[in-house]
Amino acid sequence: MQGVVGYVTEDTTEYKNGKKVKTTAKFAKFKDVESGFRAHVQVLLLDRYKIARLMTKTPEDQILEIAKAGYTTTNPIKYLNSMKGIIEASRDIAKIGRIS
Repeated sequence: MQGVVGYVTEDTTEYKNGKKVKTTAKFAKFKDVESGFRAHVQVLLLDRYKIARLMTKTPEDQILEIAKAGYTTTNPIKYLNSMKGIIEASRDIAKIGRIS
C-alpha cells in the first residue's frame, strides 16, 4: 500500500469460531494520517465490500455488510453495536453543517 513506512507488531483480540483469542498481529505504519486514510479507503473499495457500498441504505446496514464481508472477526451485530456511537456522532455533526 502506498504510504506504508513499516509495520508494528501489537497484541490484539480476534474471534475464531466464536471464541475470543488473544494473538499478536502485524499492522501497517503509515508516513502520515492522510496515507492511512487513503489506504483505508482503498481497502473499502475492494470487491468484497461491494454489497456494503452499493446495496445498503443506512450506515447500520453498511457496517453490518462490511463486517459480514470479513472486515472484522467480531460478530457483525457486536461490531455494529461498537460503532453506534460513531454513527450517532456523525449524524450530530451532519446536523451542524458540512465538515471542511
